[in-house]
Amino acid sequence: MTIQDVIERLQMLRSEHKFTNDFILQKINEIEWKIKREIIDTHEGGDKYPFDGYNACELNVKLIAPAPYSELYIKWVLYQFELVNNAMVNASNSYALFNNDYSAYSLWYTKNNMPISKGNIHSGGYNI
Repeated sequence: MTIQDVIERLQMLRSEHKFTNDFILQKINEIEWKIKREIIDTHEGGDKYPFDGYNACELNVKLIAPAPYSELYIKWVLYQFELVNNAMVNASNSYALFNNDYSAYSLWYTKNNMPISKGNIHSGGYNI
């Protein structure tokens, strides 16, 4: 999924709301930083995914989370939009949907990538 895909899906799903591209880009950057920091960088090979944030000229860049987990981007932006509009019940529902997708992606990534070792654990004088 690309940033442009997210923009188009949001416009299709919520045509009554006027999402600005700047708002969407800001929220995509936030969730990409979260994914990079909490999931990618805690596993070996995290340095293969450099991320410095996206700008308006990078709408066709492929986002980190692949399908079928890429729906988390849509749900994150919807959640953020509901917060800004003070629609707390909707925001709560949107966050629950986002969190399900984020957790599924995190589990999938951890299953397929070795977590970074933080050193040896010592128990009774033996390395475990």
